[in-house]
Amino acid sequence: MACLQNHFLESMGLTMDNGWGCDGIKAPGGCRSGLTGFNQSQGMKRFRCKTCDYDLCEECYLERLNSRRCLKGHVLAPLGIQRQSRPGWHCDGENEGGCKSIARGFESTKTLNRFRCEQCDYDLCERCYETPLAKPCDRGHAMTLLGLARDNGWGCDGRSQPGGCKRGITGFRQTKGIHRFRCEACDFDLCDLCYEARPVADRGPAAKPMTVNPELVPGYWDMEVMEDIEMLKGLAPEEENVLNKFGKVELTESELASIQQIFDASHKKVYTRDRKGTKVPDKLLVKCAYRIQNLQNWTEFVRKQSSIRAQIDSLKETGNKGVCRNGPELS
Repeated sequence: MACLQNHFLESMGLTMDNGWGCDGIKAPGGCRSGLTGFNQSQGMKRFRCKTCDYDLCEECYLERLNSRRCLKGHVLAPLGIQRQSRPGWHCDGENEGGCKSIARGFESTKTLNRFRCEQCDYDLCERCYETPLAKPCDRGHAMTLLGLARDNGWGCDGRSQPGGCKRGITGFRQTKGIHRFRCEACDFDLCDLCYEARPVADRGPAAKPMTVNPELVPGYWDMEVMEDIEMLKGLAPEEENVLNKFGKVELTESELASIQQIFDASHKKVYTRDRKGTKVPDKLLVKCAYRIQNLQNWTEFVRKQSSIRAQIDSLKETGNKGVCRNGPELS
C-alpha cells in the first residue's frame, strides 16, 4: 500500500497522542473513521509516509488497500481458506452478476479464499473481492461509495425513479448519516437502499452462471479444444482449475439465432478452407454455447495447449488412442 506519490506506508501502530490528522479527510467522502481534523486520533492505528508527511487511519488505509466493501460500506475481513467450514459458505458475488470463481452453492467454496463482513453476513471469494461492483448511473458510469454523509447537502436521485426513494427521501436535508453513492460526471446520487436495488452491470463472461457440459458441444466446432480438455483431465489432473473455466452459457432465443448465423458461416468456411474435397455435413443445430471465463484464462489455456497436443500426438504414435466423450476415438 502506497501514498499518493507511490511511497510505501509504514504502520506506526496505536498512537497515544493527538498530534496527527488523517489525510483521508481530503478524499471524496472524507475520512472513513469520521475524523475531521487533529485532536481526534488518540488510540487509533496510524499508517504513515514520512517522505510526504502523509498519514492514514486504519479504515482509510484498508479503503485504499482494497476498494471493495459490503453493500453497507463495511470493510471485509480476510478469513483465508476455510476447509473445515461446514457445510461451506456462499459467495454473495453470485447475486451480484455472477461469482467470478464460478462458485455455485456451499460445497464449491471450500477451497476459495473468503472475505467476510460479520455485521451484514456478507461473503465474497477472492476474485469477487478484487473486482469492483459495477452498478452504473442512468448514463452507464460506475458509481462511487462516498461513505456516510455528514451533512444534508445532497438528495437521493432515487426519488425520481418508479416508486420513489427506497428510504422515503423526498428532498434535501434528509440524508445525514446515510451512505451515499455518487456519479461525479452526472451529479447523480443514490442512498444505500436505492443503490442496492439497482441492477448490476453485466461484467462479461463471468457474469453468467457457468456449468461444464461438454457432451453438448457440436462435434467439429470446438472438437479440438474439447479433446484437449478431455485429454488434459487424464494427463494433467493438477490443471483442473484451468478446465473449470470453460462453461455453458444460457442463451435467449435472439442470442441463439445470432450465434446460429455465426455458426453456419464458420461451418462452411472451415470445410471450404481446411477440409477441401470433404462434403459439408448437413446443417448442425446450435443447442448451447460455451465460453471461457475471461481472456486471461483463455491465454493461460492456450499456453498449455501446445504441450497438451504434443502429449496427445505422442499417445497416437504409441497406439494409445484415448477416448473423447465428444466424439469418436482419436485416430
